[in-house]
Amino acid sequence: MSYGSLARRYSRALLELSKEQGVLAQTQAELESFAGIVLQNHQLKDFLASFEIVAEKKHKVIEALAAHIQLSPLLMNFLLLLAQKDRLAALADIAREFTRLVDMELGQTRATLVSATPTSVEVTESVRRALEAKSKKTVLLNSEIDPEILGGLLLKMEGGLWDASIKGALRRMKEQMLS
Repeated sequence: MSYGSLARRYSRALLELSKEQGVLAQTQAELESFAGIVLQNHQLKDFLASFEIVAEKKHKVIEALAAHIQLSPLLMNFLLLLAQKDRLAALADIAREFTRLVDMELGQTRATLVSATPTSVEVTESVRRALEAKSKKTVLLNSEIDPEILGGLLLKMEGGLWDASIKGALRRMKEQMLS
């Protein structure tokens, strides 16, 4: 289920508060961390998203987890507000939208470079620099390994996919032969 407009509204509010307090990058890191913990733990995710569990119980869990991972008061209060309003089911969408807004605010974009084997630092840096020159943004480049592409590279950025993999070339050759 997607909570698009809800996520945009709450993310914008958190963005403005974070900017006012000068803690934009910190809030982003904390929200990504908290959301990651919740998404990895299905019981915790179900507990926090449940409309049947009262907000006070959710508050206690959020406060304990916030203390454990040392969340700022800003983010802890934001999460408590989400719990009070029964909006924690939208946490993943809020975190994703908040990251998008922060990236826009800071003039950066995210990309993923996929290769069959680990790429050298030189190749990764060369790709990052080329993407920055083309996009005129700071590129946060993540590397992934997927042996199924056989060789070459895949690049995912801003909703686009550039396929320079052997698997992709073989697929395109097959399509040409069959058409």
